[in-house]
Amino acid sequence: MTHSDSNMLQYFTVVGVGRSGTSLLMTALDSHPQLAMPPETQFVWRHVVKYPGATVQETRARLACETNFARLETGVDELLEPFLSGRQPFSNAAVYRRIMELWAKRTGVRRIGDKSPKNIEYLPVIHRLFPDARVIHIIRDPRDVYLSRTKAKWCAGRPRVLQTLAYRAQFDLARRLGPKLFGANYLEVHYEDLVFNPAKELSRICRLLGVPFDVRMLDRGNSARTHVFAEELDWKQEVLGPLLTANYDKWHSELSPADVAYIEDSCHTAFRDGRYAPARLGKLGYGGIRGVWLRAQMNILRAAYTAWLGHRNRTAIRRIGTSAPVERARSAA
Repeated sequence: MTHSDSNMLQYFTVVGVGRSGTSLLMTALDSHPQLAMPPETQFVWRHVVKYPGATVQETRARLACETNFARLETGVDELLEPFLSGRQPFSNAAVYRRIMELWAKRTGVRRIGDKSPKNIEYLPVIHRLFPDARVIHIIRDPRDVYLSRTKAKWCAGRPRVLQTLAYRAQFDLARRLGPKLFGANYLEVHYEDLVFNPAKELSRICRLLGVPFDVRMLDRGNSARTHVFAEELDWKQEVLGPLLTANYDKWHSELSPADVAYIEDSCHTAFRDGRYAPARLGKLGYGGIRGVWLRAQMNILRAAYTAWLGHRNRTAIRRIGTSAPVERARSAA
């Protein structure tokens, strides 16, 4: 792919709190013949944000032993060739864009997406790299998210306060920064709607991405088998099967009343628009002084976490500087 061709890349990303259905949505979109998504590498936060000032040799060494990068089945030196040869200035941001370009070349598709729940925390970095990015934010009932996170190996042992803080901070960030940074290119999709009426919801996403709906998106089988890896089966097994309309509201029978109350108070912003109804006849969580205190506590924790994320975003953006290609991507033909 030439430099001129790479400018035609139309980038999109699927974000959402972990266990909200991002993998399910990724495999559906990747099943469309005009869309392609590489396996999840988490490159934005693992490299662009965490190591914004890395040298090419440092990144080469990290990628050589990284399981997530190996999923691409691309040689490290092949990926880094323009930077090792000196043909292009190096930055991890530039490497990320090259990953997208190489996937476009491999698949013959110009609309290339990246799925990573953590991208929800780094929308300013995404916007710096791809100002015309399409952002699809999938939202799920925080009580079902919490329940699912307690079963997933990668986060099952975390304290309740951290599980709910993750939802609260990421949900609030996306709803604030998504429209602000990306305008009409930001779209919210609810997990429950996707499960119950997938054709309708996927058609909405297709309109955002500028492609017609394709019935193959409802199957997802081939994409699921190439995007879900053995080490992930513990928490992604359901992605390999059909959409399960019963895979919601499990919190009613599997969470204790105390957990439900805690989640509703901690994540109270998710209940503001009436989409999700509190369990206590329209009243959030514990109620009374206990509920007020818990919501205030979570507001403080969320503010601190958001401030830290803001610092990480600003630091990464400063180091990106002018070395990374940030020209506006033209709409794909």
